[in-house]
Amino acid sequence: MENRLDVNWFDQTPLIKQLTIKLREWTDSDISMLNAGLLLDDIDQGYVTYGDVHRICPHPINPVTVQLSGVELLEVVRGAYDEALMNFELKGFGFRGKVIGKFIFSGLDVTTHKDKEGIEHVQKVYINDQLIDHDKIYTLATADMFTFGQMFPAIARSTTKKFYLPEFLRDLLAECIKTSF
Repeated sequence: MENRLDVNWFDQTPLIKQLTIKLREWTDSDISMLNAGLLLDDIDQGYVTYGDVHRICPHPINPVTVQLSGVELLEVVRGAYDEALMNFELKGFGFRGKVIGKFIFSGLDVTTHKDKEGIEHVQKVYINDQLIDHDKIYTLATADMFTFGQMFPAIARSTTKKFYLPEFLRDLLAECIKTSF
């Protein structure tokens, strides 16, 4: 690999963005969402091994798709901008990182504004340059850890979950590094 790939749990880096795009394309979903905290460390310039990929993404986390209405998807997007969730030090659900980190999306665009305290609020969500349709059903690809617990209630209560086994997110990461960098 020609250049070092940096990781930042609270910013969108090229590596997490490409992984999010890869997940959406690989699952043939409308949208994908991953948290930047999935990637634990930078990848140095030079030859990259599967051991390097495992080192920066050791989680036994599988890709999953869920069907959500536009209203439910809007709930998920708003939840993803919650600073308490981004800073949450998750233990369990296969996650072996430190914090959840910033959420990165592929297939949708979000406009936000910051209030006087600097807190970011979702204003509008667009899919394919169209405002989200509250009644339409969308396919969201994400990490299976979000189908458990209460981080994203709309994802957890979805009755249309498709788990991709035996693939782990690191398998997609390895493919992403191979083809995009």
